[in-house]
Amino acid sequence: MQPRADAVSYVRLFEELGRVHAALKAVWEPGPPEPLDDHRTFGQLRYSVGFTRRRLGTRSEPVVHRMRQLTGELSKLRKEVELPCAAIHGDYKLGNAGALSDGSWVTFDLDFVRVRERMYDIAASLHHVAPSGELLEPRRLLEAYESTAPEPLTRDEYRWLPGALALVPLHWAATAGLVGDGIREAERAMTAAEAWWSRRAKLSS
Repeated sequence: MQPRADAVSYVRLFEELGRVHAALKAVWEPGPPEPLDDHRTFGQLRYSVGFTRRRLGTRSEPVVHRMRQLTGELSKLRKEVELPCAAIHGDYKLGNAGALSDGSWVTFDLDFVRVRERMYDIAASLHHVAPSGELLEPRRLLEAYESTAPEPLTRDEYRWLPGALALVPLHWAATAGLVGDGIREAERAMTAAEAWWSRRAKLSS
């Protein structure tokens, strides 16, 4: 059964994410080329923003300006931190987990397993829990992750956390023109990105 979307399941989700990372670390071997990862570079992000501006037209200028401003701020912070890489799931959420009758959990959808910044997996999972950036106390979920993960989060990972969280919806805003979404969808995603980023002092502490 899919776990219920409640506070207890969210804590368990992050405990299981730590176990997934530990399991991947134990068995990871070089494999086929990694799938396309268009979250990886800020150059790709800037290209997507420009394409979306051309596709959506002049009415998109206000939201495009917000995208470019936030991209610049995140790019500056990213240059100041060193993030450990590891084999990650790539899309860990309740929809990709199942609870068995004995209480154990299983993990599905390994299509995006890859080696990249560990914080990407954690931020994406937090974003699934609170897609609008309204999560008030992420500390409990991070502690659940660290209780089972191979290594605790580093100082730089905590510093980058608000940037990683903002980057997820920023990506959806930037690619609105590529996937056929409109200005309203881009604005909604940017509002979530800015909500995460506005809490950077508390999130990175």
